[in-house]
Amino acid sequence: PTRRSADLNESNQRQERTATVAGNGLVQVWDAENGKIIPISKTNTQNGVTKFLLDLLPYESRLIVLKK
Repeated sequence: PTRRSADLNESNQRQERTATVAGNGLVQVWDAENGKIIPISKTNTQNGVTKFLLDLLPYESRLIVLKK
């Protein structure tokens, strides 16, 4: 199964944060505005949780997909 999550920057400042998604697999960030799918290669998976850095512009949101 594929897992989906969303991350949102609600501030007027750019934010770099560690995103956390339950499960393991290929992490992709989907941009709903332009249709781009960006694979994330630098991930860390431990105990069924995948973490990776996510850079968000002010008020930007991203859909995160974890493909098995």
